Amino acid sequence: MEKEKVRSLLPAATQSLFDDISFSRVLGATRHTDMIGQMINSVIESNQDDPQKAFDAVIAVSEYFKSTRGTQSRAIYNGINLMVPRPAPEVEAQGFLNDVQTRIKSYKSQAAEELNKIVAYSKAIFESMRAVMVFDFSSTVAAVLAALPSSVRVYIPESRALDGGKPFVPYAQKAGVKTHFIPDTAIMHYLRECQAALTGAESFYPDGTLFNTIGTDLVAVACNYLNVPLYALTPLLKVDVRPVYGYIRSSPMPYDFVERLAGHWSPEERENVDYKGVKLLSVSPQLVHAYITEEGIIPTAGLFPIAMKYNERLEGKYV
Repeated sequence: MEKEKVRSLLPAATQSLFDDISFSRVLGATRHTDMIGQMINSVIESNQDDPQKAFDAVIAVSEYFKSTRGTQSRAIYNGINLMVPRPAPEVEAQGFLNDVQTRIKSYKSQAAEELNKIVAYSKAIFESMRAVMVFDFSSTVAAVLAALPSSVRVYIPESRALDGGKPFVPYAQKAGVKTHFIPDTAIMHYLRECQAALTGAESFYPDGTLFNTIGTDLVAVACNYLNVPLYALTPLLKVDVRPVYGYIRSSPMPYDFVERLAGHWSPEERENVDYKGVKLLSVSPQLVHAYITEEGIIPTAGLFPIAMKYNERLEGKYV
């Protein structure tokens, strides 16, 4: 279904959430999944007098995001499937909608529990360090950042491509840590001061391949060169097992950076320049020290069996 058609199915109060995702005004796969849950719930609440209309809209909104953001982030695809199960033939609309609302509440509760575990495991590693670097906004990393003691210094690169560094700053301020906001060009220089670098994940493969915002590869290479461990903080929900079976790989998220890079240029200065690029890229598992998940701190080499076992349980919850 076309973008504007899907947007029109939403109540006016939640159309802004749709726009925030579409225009990358809000970042992070975990936050996007939660926002999609809010949109789906609002569709149900605003169509209580017409369950079939609500049913059709819920399916349309779900399938739209699975075919767009879901191709870029497996967490979003998996999260939507957990909230909106595959409808059985001739399913009764109201019963289906009640189930969806129950699943949305369950998803939020489970996600909060998993986040608390990731924060606890992360604090055990990072709270005794002198300094860490965090790259590109992730709500999971932000929660860890907010829980760090004030003795830890935090370096935040601007992550200019999507302005992903700035959203970290309030969390660092809340923690009372000494915060350094630096240009991306200074990553290598200040990484020498750090004992670890932290990043989130859009998705990851069972072999440890990390997918995240453009620029993460530069941080990973710099970490490898300087022997600074790079940790990926993510719930296991973000696992993408499709490459194990050899049939689909993640989308690179094409993006036109014209407003980000040349928004202040004159029309004449913009002429005959290509600003198109990608928002998402892969980082080799050899460059990721470990994944910190709700199951613990997992060295990349040991991730495969844990990821595959989790996915088996996950798929059993889809229906």
